[in-house]
Amino acid sequence: MLLLLIVAIGTAPFFFKALQRTASQGTRQSAVTVGARRLEYVRGLDLSLLLKGRTQADVNALTAVGNRGLVDLGSDVLGALNADTTGAAAAGTADDSVPTIATDTVNNVVFTTYTYIDTCYRSATDGSCTPAAANGTPIYRVSVDVTWPRSNDSCASARTNACEYVVTTLRDKNQDPVFNRNISAPSLSGYTTTYLGTTGSSMHPGQKVQLTLTGANFASGARVTSNDAGDLFDAVGGNSGNGLNVPWSSSASAGGHLIRLTNPDGGTAAVTINVTRSTPTVTGLSPVTISQGRTNTFTVTGADFYAASNPNPVAPTVAVVVTAAGQSVPFSGSNVTVSAINRLTFDITVPNYYYSGPASMQVTVTNPDGASATGTYTETVN
Repeated sequence: MLLLLIVAIGTAPFFFKALQRTASQGTRQSAVTVGARRLEYVRGLDLSLLLKGRTQADVNALTAVGNRGLVDLGSDVLGALNADTTGAAAAGTADDSVPTIATDTVNNVVFTTYTYIDTCYRSATDGSCTPAAANGTPIYRVSVDVTWPRSNDSCASARTNACEYVVTTLRDKNQDPVFNRNISAPSLSGYTTTYLGTTGSSMHPGQKVQLTLTGANFASGARVTSNDAGDLFDAVGGNSGNGLNVPWSSSASAGGHLIRLTNPDGGTAAVTINVTRSTPTVTGLSPVTISQGRTNTFTVTGADFYAASNPNPVAPTVAVVVTAAGQSVPFSGSNVTVSAINRLTFDITVPNYYYSGPASMQVTVTNPDGASATGTYTETVN
């Protein structure tokens, strides 16, 4: 009897460890089941409903709470843009087709699921999906991150006090890989930009223009985005099916901006628009007199003047140097206002008893992107 007791006592730790290992394996199998079930739902969901109800506030809360865990940020881009922009979505997960955060309880273990919808670009040559926009076609990468308390498992995890299991799938924005169902196929054939009544094709850093996209198969509810997170777009308007207008505030970054139109069902098309530094010129100044003891308003004519609005409103600066009788006096223009791309106004205040007679006035206009132009004109001080 004593021998049996000694053997029982000796084997008890192994017995309890075996029980713990069995419980851990059961918990992990439950986590796999929870992740598979949620991923299966995503795969079967109509692509037009993938982002439904997923407000930007929901996405921000997901990032703050989930901290992504094992979900690799380096594989994807534009996750912050993958939200419901229809205006009908409400904060919280009640109206989400794919809840950002959800819980399931299995065998008294609470599993918390974080579902991320990011974007990667699939290569046409090797099938890889990377953050490089130039790589190929943008598609959704859906990552389901299932977590559960470490008190229910002896796992190793990057998360604090939690175990983790991640499973992912890809959803093609242009053609559904599950049902091989063609989504709408919009096309872009051209664009124009309109600033202060002048229409052309130029765009400068920080400038806000009315962007007009032309093409075919634009669906109602189409949205416009950019690969530059600093670009800002207002609500789309005037969508005729083959053209639409959207106010666009460029970021401060010069270079090619990939502007993408996406229909509600995921059909998409893109065009690269070059944001370039301005090339202002100064060709005229009026009036031709400077009055002492008062504020003088001048109008400069020229070309390619603009004011920035993104990220903050910034007007051009005007530096003035008035030279008379061998003396040069600098002034800084105030209340600078661009009324057209070829015209702006500014004020300078000239003190009494400054000088009377002919003078030269040098005017330098500097746009928000740092490009500048200078002109010198003859004035009369009275």
